[in-house]
Amino acid sequence: MLHRVAYQMQAVEKGLAGNLIAADELERILTDYLKTLDINNPRAVARVMIKQLRERNFILCFMGADYYAFVHRTFLEYFCAWEYVRQFEKKQTISRDKLKTEVFGKHWQDESWHEVLRLIVGMIEPKLAGEIIDYLRNQPGEEEQFINVFLAADCLSEVRNRSVIASTATQLINQIKGLIQYDLSYYYKPYGEDFRLVREIRTQAVAAIATTWHDSPDTLPWLKQKVKSDDDETVRYAAVKEIAKGWKDDPDTLPWLKQKALSDDHWDVRCAAVQELTKGWKDEPWLFKLLRDRALNDPFVREDDLQFHPRQLALKIIIKQYPDHPQTLPLLRDRAENDPDDKVRNFAQNKLAKLEKKKAIYDIILNINFVYTIQSKQR
Repeated sequence: MLHRVAYQMQAVEKGLAGNLIAADELERILTDYLKTLDINNPRAVARVMIKQLRERNFILCFMGADYYAFVHRTFLEYFCAWEYVRQFEKKQTISRDKLKTEVFGKHWQDESWHEVLRLIVGMIEPKLAGEIIDYLRNQPGEEEQFINVFLAADCLSEVRNRSVIASTATQLINQIKGLIQYDLSYYYKPYGEDFRLVREIRTQAVAAIATTWHDSPDTLPWLKQKVKSDDDETVRYAAVKEIAKGWKDDPDTLPWLKQKALSDDHWDVRCAAVQELTKGWKDEPWLFKLLRDRALNDPFVREDDLQFHPRQLALKIIIKQYPDHPQTLPLLRDRAENDPDDKVRNFAQNKLAKLEKKKAIYDIILNINFVYTIQSKQR
């Protein structure tokens, strides 16, 4: 019954994005199904079931204005996926070709459908899953930023036995590796809209390989090679982040990240490594010392289009995570006076002024409280 409810919800105007069904429509679906079971007074039973699903099972919730919804979107996606599989495998009202063209072909551009499509792939046999993945990756997707290819990778993650579709998996990973070199055929300004588009596609390509092929013994060495020698700063940066996220528990990851933060030739790699160390090991006692070293000693970078300097990044993290550390203010004063980069000096000066103002206000409040306490005691 819930399969049918979810299936009906995706067919309305807002579809899966809406997660809504009218109360009378919900009652009708349950009633019609109960009639097939020869239940006495099926409408009354349907109403009892709606109440139970809402108040005891917490699967449905009342949204007001005579509308219901699934409490968690996961329920909607799961039941909807199973209904499509049921219609394909059991009822055979959806053919093999129709499953590809009418379900995947019709909805791959709609991100609210992506989880349902992934679940369907995980529920069907691997050979058909491979056909669907091939169908997706061969769609013309450049105008949609290749979401068809990235969805195909997500679907591959759901396949129960990839060895059955090894050729499809190989073609897909080669296609995604090609997107790592994706570029536009015309000149565009750095850090403009087109630049961000290219950067997003390349970043997604790195993430797709790191995630979908995480268990492959070739993936981690490939990512490290990207960090070492790829010509594009976006790819190097993304590869560092994926290694830190996907292989955090690998005993070699922390020493590797520290080495990259301290001595890599690329400023973007040093920045990415510092950020990932801060995310994954923020409570470690050695972190402040490493950040302070980077704020003082990271090599001077002279690039007009540099978004932020590695020393500035280290200062920013220190101010956020260690505002009360006894070495924070002295470090800021030193960088405000002595940093060779005017952008870093300006940043340090602005932050120093704010911190000192905040400290002065705090000291005034302490003095007022102290005076008030003394006066109260004297009274």
